[in-house]
Amino acid sequence: MTPLLAQAIQRLVAIRWTATLLLLISCFASGPGLALVVAGVGPENCVLVVNGDDGDSREIAAHYAELRKIHPRNVIVLRGVPSGAKCSVADFTDKILKPILLQITERKLDGQVHCIIYSSGFPTQIDFSAWAKDRQPPLEKHQTPTGSLTSMTYLYRWTLSQTTEIVGFETNHYARRGPSAVLDYPLSSNEGYERFLAAKQLYTDGKWAEAQTAFAELLKEQPFQCGLAYWQCRCHAKAGDATQAAQAFVEAARRGWRFKSFTEEDQELGDLVKSPPFQATLKAMGDAYWEFAIPLAFSAQTDWSISGFPEKAEQSPHRYILSTSLGVVGDHAKANTVDEIIGYLRKSVAADHSLPKGKFYFAGTKDVRATTRVPNFPAAIKALTALGYTSEVITTALPEKSKAVLGATIGISTFDWKASGSTLQPGAIGDNLTSYGAIFDKGNSQTTVAEFLRAGAAGASGTIVEPYAIQNKFPYPLIHAYYARGFSLAESFYLSVNGPYQLLVVGDAMCQPFARPPVVEVKLGTEQDSVKGIVPIQLTLKDKSPAAQRFDLFMDGLRVGSVGEPGQIRIDTTKHSDGYHELRFVPVGADSPQATSRVIVPLNFNNHGHSTSMEAKVLGKNVVVKVKATGAESVQIWAFNELVAEKSEPEFEVSVPLEKLGAGPIVLQAQAKFGEQVVASSPQTVKIKRP
Repeated sequence: MTPLLAQAIQRLVAIRWTATLLLLISCFASGPGLALVVAGVGPENCVLVVNGDDGDSREIAAHYAELRKIHPRNVIVLRGVPSGAKCSVADFTDKILKPILLQITERKLDGQVHCIIYSSGFPTQIDFSAWAKDRQPPLEKHQTPTGSLTSMTYLYRWTLSQTTEIVGFETNHYARRGPSAVLDYPLSSNEGYERFLAAKQLYTDGKWAEAQTAFAELLKEQPFQCGLAYWQCRCHAKAGDATQAAQAFVEAARRGWRFKSFTEEDQELGDLVKSPPFQATLKAMGDAYWEFAIPLAFSAQTDWSISGFPEKAEQSPHRYILSTSLGVVGDHAKANTVDEIIGYLRKSVAADHSLPKGKFYFAGTKDVRATTRVPNFPAAIKALTALGYTSEVITTALPEKSKAVLGATIGISTFDWKASGSTLQPGAIGDNLTSYGAIFDKGNSQTTVAEFLRAGAAGASGTIVEPYAIQNKFPYPLIHAYYARGFSLAESFYLSVNGPYQLLVVGDAMCQPFARPPVVEVKLGTEQDSVKGIVPIQLTLKDKSPAAQRFDLFMDGLRVGSVGEPGQIRIDTTKHSDGYHELRFVPVGADSPQATSRVIVPLNFNNHGHSTSMEAKVLGKNVVVKVKATGAESVQIWAFNELVAEKSEPEFEVSVPLEKLGAGPIVLQAQAKFGEQVVASSPQTVKIKRP
C-alpha cells in the first residue's frame, strides 16, 4: 500500500466524533419528539463510479449523471477493471475499492460522500476464499466465501481488514433491531461493553443508586444510546423514585427510545408506567409505531453501535458507506439492456417526491422463500398503516391485476411479472428472496432482479451465491416502511438487512418517492451571470415547505458552508478563481430522513479579467472543440473528470474521437491556467449516439 493510499484510507476511517456530535445535537428538539439524524443521500453525497474501458458503463453513467445532476467532481472513472462476473478480493481491493477511496480523498469529498454508486461493467461476485483457507473453524456451508460488489463496498472496513468475520449475520449495525439490542448492546468496544456489563450487574444485585450512576457516566460519553437512559429509568423505578424515573424516561424518548409496547409491558417499571408522566411521554411519541429502533438518516462518518444508534468508538469496523449498482447489462432475460437500465432510471428520478398512491404487498405462500419472512410481516404492516398506507398479505406468489403496486416482498424461484397483470408504481421496490436473484448468467434457472427492474421498479436486490433461507441475509419486510417514511432507496435497503455480504443492491440509490424535502428559493443580489466582489444571496423557504434544519452550500461540487436559518448570505468571489463556478443551495429536512432538494446557480466570477470560452459539436466521428482563453499558459479539456485534450496554447481547435468519450450526454469543460489560477469555461453537453 502506498503512503498516499494509506493516508487516504486513514482519513476515511478516522473518527470524526466531534463533528458528528455537533451535527446530531443541532437536530435535537426539546421533548420526546427528538429526531436523531445525521445526514441524507443526494447527488452531492454520492460518487458515481464508471468502468472507463466499457462503453455500456460510460453511456449508462452519462445518462444517470445528467438525470441526477451529479457534479463531475463526483464521477470517478476507473481503468483496468477486472473483467467478467467474478474477481478475486485482491483484484477488487487493488483495482476497484482502494482507487475509489483514494479518489474520494484526493478530491476532498471524504467528509461529504455517503454512497458509492457503480455503473454497469463491474464484477458482481467477489471471491475471498484466500482469506478462508486457513480459518479455524472452517466456514460453514451457508458462509460461502464470495461477497457481492455492493456489500463488500458497504462493509469496506471489513474488506480492507481481510477478515472472514464479514460472513456474520450481524455485521451491519446501521440496520434496525428490536429493544433487546438497544438495551443490551449499546456499546461495541470491549472496554465500553465491559463497563456496561458491570453496570448491569450492579442493577441485578439491587444496587440501584450505584447502577444509575454507572449508566449516567456511560450516557455522558455516549449521548445517543437511548437504551442507557432507559436503564437509568429502570434504576430510579426500582429505587422507588417516581419523579426521577419519569424524567429519565423523557430523556430516553428524547434520545430515540420509541418502544411503546415494550415499555408498557416492562415489569421492571411496575405500575409506574401507568402514571400520568409516563403516559404523557408515551402519548407524545409520534413515531412509536416502530417495533424496531427508529430509522435514522445514514452517514458514512458515523460509527454505529449494534443498537442502531451512533457511538463513540476507536477504529470500529462499524462504519460503512452505502453502495448500489445501476444495473447489469446482458442480451438475455437474466440481465437488462442498456436501454432498459436508462429507462428505469428515468422513471425512478421522475418518481422523486411524487408521494405515489397504491398498496404494498407481502406474499405469504407456503414456499420456504416466503415463510422465512412471514413472521416479520406484522411489524412492517403496522408501520405502513401508521404512515397512512395500505398493505395486504397475499396467498399468491405475486399480486394479481393490481394497477398500483407501491412495493412487493415475495419469495419464489421464478416469476413472470407481466403475466401477473400488475403494475409497479414508479419508484417501487421489488424484493424477492431466492437463491440466485443476482446471478446474471444466461443459464441461471431462477428469475433475477432484472425482472423487477424491467417491470419498472426503482430497485431490487438478490444474492450472488446460494445464501440459504436466512432472514438476516435479506431485507426485512420493514424495508417498505422505511421507504414510505421518506428514506432513500439505498438507506432503506441497508436499514433492513443485518448481514448483507452476499446481497447485491441494484437500482437508483437516490430514489425517494415518499420524501417531503424542504424547498428553498434563491435570489441573487444581481441579475448578471458575471459577478465580482461580494455577492449577496437571499435564501427563503417556499410557502408550505417542510421545515429545514440547515442549508448547505456547495461550490464546484464541494461543501463549503452551512447556515441554520434562511436569510442573506454573502459570497466573496475574490477568494476564488475567475471563470465558471457552480453554486448549489441544498436545504436539509428537519425530520428523520433528512431529505434534500437543491437549487443550482451557474455563475461566472470576474475579478481579474480572465475568461475561458469553449464551443463543442459533433462532426462525423469526432467532437470538434474550439477553445479561447486569451493570455492563458495552457488549456485542458475535461469530460467525465478525465483529461481528453491539452495544449499549451491560449486558442485552438481540437478533434476528440467519439469512441474516447462514449455515448450519451457527455459534459465537456475547458480549464485554462493563468499563473496560479485555473479558469473554467461554462460546461457544454454534447449528445453522442451509440455506434
